[in-house]
Amino acid sequence: MRVPIPLVILLCLMAVALPAWLGIQGADFLTPPGEQELRAIRSRTESALPRLATQADAISPQGRGTDVIAAAPPIQLGNLNAPPAIHEYRDRASRGASHLIEIANRLRDKEQDARALLAWERVIDSAEQASSAEIQSAIDAVENLRAELPPWNRIPSRAIPVTIQAGTGKKSAEALEPVLLQAAARLEHASSGILSVAAKVNAGPDIEIDDGPVPVAIWLTGSGENRSSTEVRSFTVATPETLEHDTHRSLYLLVRGHLRNAGDVNPPPAPPEEGDLRAALDTRITRLQWQTFGRLLNEPPENDRTDR
Repeated sequence: MRVPIPLVILLCLMAVALPAWLGIQGADFLTPPGEQELRAIRSRTESALPRLATQADAISPQGRGTDVIAAAPPIQLGNLNAPPAIHEYRDRASRGASHLIEIANRLRDKEQDARALLAWERVIDSAEQASSAEIQSAIDAVENLRAELPPWNRIPSRAIPVTIQAGTGKKSAEALEPVLLQAAARLEHASSGILSVAAKVNAGPDIEIDDGPVPVAIWLTGSGENRSSTEVRSFTVATPETLEHDTHRSLYLLVRGHLRNAGDVNPPPAPPEEGDLRAALDTRITRLQWQTFGRLLNEPPENDRTDR
């Protein structure tokens, strides 16, 4: 027997509508539930939710629930419109070499090369416990940046006077004098014009040595009556070819040794075992270290100072 389609549709509608009418008959959808009923609903809902694990694990953050993980402070580059001081970014040195390197890289990105050079120099002369890799990165950056920038001091009258002193025999003094003059010019360049360097050879009587190495003593002093002096370093000149290398190496070690007593700057790193020592004067000794070195040489020696 075939059932008519309209009858089928009517039966389907009645199958849905009749149970619905029976279910909602007498229900009140407008009146809000009472407080007692709401508490019962909350209780049922909370009991149905899964409990969070109370045991610590290796993934979940540890600590009190009210603690908030502080974000890293933003990198402050300073007032980029103001001319920088020679000691710029020394106040950041306590945060480590990596922080200074980050400052230098950001300044470089902003084409602030003069300030980037100062930040790299702080890695060498001010950073606490900088690694050898960080110092080498700073040396490489200083070499690149200094070639692109003008001297720090371009007014000769403001340069700090320093004199290279040397003592040797009369015969070797003639060969030593041009080397010292060349070294004096090199130190002026390495200091970026901060130092004004003179050279003086003190020729003594020749020592009778049968074609042996010629002894040379070398040191640096300030100017004036109350000048200070570095220690004295000595070397022997076996051949004229080694004289220039030994002179520049001795000067580097004299500056490094004297800055160990500065207190407010780190001493320069050790000179390279191989390579051009003249380049080491440019890249391993910062302009702040050169300024400090010149200032120390032009202060009265410790035993000549009066207590204030």
